Amino acid sequence: MKRSATIFSLIMASMQAVSAGIDSIPIESRSAREYIGFAAVGTGPYLNPALQTVRQDFSLSMLTIGYSSRTESKPVISALGRGERKGFFDARTYLHFGKSTVWGSAGYDNGKVLDMQLCESPDVGKVYPYAIADTVGGNQKMERYRFSGGYARHTDRICWGVSIGYVAGLYYRQTDPRPKTITGQLDISAGLAFRAGTYLIGPDVAFERYRQSTDISFVSEMGESKLFHTTGLGTHYIRFEGNGSNVFSDCYTYSAGVSMHPDSRTGVFAGGRLSLMTMRHVISDLNKLPMANVNERVAFLQAGYMAESNVWSWKAYVEGRMSRRHGKENLFGDPTSGSYPQLGSRLAYADNSWVLYAGGIWEYRGNRWMLSAEPSFGLSHRLAVYTAPHRKWKADHAELSFKMSVIWNPFRRWIIGGKIFGSVRNSPESELTGIPTDSEDSSSRKFNDAVNNDFRNVTSSFRTAGVSMTVRFALSSRYILAVSPSFIHGSLASGIVTNEGNLLVQFIF
Repeated sequence: MKRSATIFSLIMASMQAVSAGIDSIPIESRSAREYIGFAAVGTGPYLNPALQTVRQDFSLSMLTIGYSSRTESKPVISALGRGERKGFFDARTYLHFGKSTVWGSAGYDNGKVLDMQLCESPDVGKVYPYAIADTVGGNQKMERYRFSGGYARHTDRICWGVSIGYVAGLYYRQTDPRPKTITGQLDISAGLAFRAGTYLIGPDVAFERYRQSTDISFVSEMGESKLFHTTGLGTHYIRFEGNGSNVFSDCYTYSAGVSMHPDSRTGVFAGGRLSLMTMRHVISDLNKLPMANVNERVAFLQAGYMAESNVWSWKAYVEGRMSRRHGKENLFGDPTSGSYPQLGSRLAYADNSWVLYAGGIWEYRGNRWMLSAEPSFGLSHRLAVYTAPHRKWKADHAELSFKMSVIWNPFRRWIIGGKIFGSVRNSPESELTGIPTDSEDSSSRKFNDAVNNDFRNVTSSFRTAGVSMTVRFALSSRYILAVSPSFIHGSLASGIVTNEGNLLVQFIF
C-alpha cells in the first residue's frame, strides 16, 4: 500500500506539472463535458492510437479514490461468483500540448471476489473452457495493478501513435482449498493515420500477451477435496481427475485494423479490426503436460456519423462483432519416466457468437447546464457445442438500454450532475441439450446442475435501473473536488436480484 501511495503521488505531481497552462477551456466546462461522456460513445476508431489526437478537444486529468460493491443474491454464472467488493485508486490523464497528445492511467484494486463456484481460475472469460476447479469454492481475495500510457503526434500530412499497458493480478484464499493465482496482461499497439481531405485514415497493429498461473494447496489434515480440469459445458478431463494442482494458461493475441475519423469533428467515422488469439493450457505438476489448446478469431467493425459543435452535438453508430472460439484436447498414452506421451488431439469444443449494436448520443451545451441522451439496441447470438458427450448451448438475446445525463452550474464554483439509466434484455430463442440431470456421481451432478442454472439465468428476462449523481466544487480556476455516488438495481425472471453501489471522491484538474 505504501508503494502504491508513492506511485500515485508521483503520477499526480507529474500530471499537474504537464497540464499547467495548456488548456484555455475553463476547468468547470471540461469537467462537465467529461461527465456527459460524448467522447466515450462510438470509440471504435480510437483503437488506433494515432487517432487519440482527435478523441476530444480538451485536456483533463483526474485522481479517484473509491469503493465499489456488486452483489447477486445467487450467482448468475457460477464460475464468476456472486460479485465483487473492492476499494480502489485510479489516476488518469489526457493532455494536448502543441502537436502532441499524451494519455495514461494507473490504478490499484483491493478487495474480494464473492463465492466463486466450480472454478478457481479468475478471468475465466479469458481462458475458458479450460480452468481448474473443485466443488468447494468460496470467496477469493484479490489485488490488481493497472498501468497504461500512450503518445500520439500529428503533422500536416500524417499522425502516428503508440500505446502500452499492463495489468497484474493476485487472487488467493486462506482456507482449504487454497488457490493462489497470478495474472499478467501486456498490451502494445501502434498506428498511423494519413490525411485525405478532411479525414484521417490509417492502419494499426496490436499485440496482447496474457498469462494466468494457479497453484492450489491444502493445509487441513482432514483430507483434500478433489480437483478437476474443466473442458466446457459442465465436462472435465476425466483422465486427470484428482491430479494436477498447478496449472497455467498462456495467451497470445495479434490484431490488425483500419480506422477513419473526421479531422473537422463532423463527418463519418469507422473502425475495423481482425484478431487471432492462441492459448495453451498446461498442467505444470504433471511434467508440464499440455492438456489443451484454444484458438479464437474475432472480427469487429464500427461505423457511424458525428456532428459536434459548441451547442448541439450528436453521434450515431452501428457495430458488429463475430467470434469463433475452438478448443482442442490433447490425447495421451500411459506415463513413462514421469511424463505422458502425446498421441494426438481432438477438436472437442466450439463456441461461435455474434453481436450487433446500434446506438448514439445527443448532447446540448448551454451556458450553465448540459444535457445528453444515449439510446442503444442490440442483438446477439451464441452457440456453444461440446462433441462427446454431445452438449449444446444456444442463446439469442435482444437488449434495449437508455441513459440520460444532466449537469448544472447553479452557483459560482458549484456543479451538480445526475444520470438515470435502465435496460431490458430478453432471450427470444434458446436451447440447452445433452446435460444429464440424474448423474450418480455427486461431482458430475454439481457441474451439470451449474450449467442448467447458468443457462436458465442467462436466458431469463433481465431488467436494470440505476441512478448516479455528482457534486463538484471548484477549489480554484484549475482544480475541482467531486463526490459521486451511484446505485444500480437489477432483477432476473429466474429470481436473482443484483445490486451495485459505488462511491467516488475525485480530484479533477
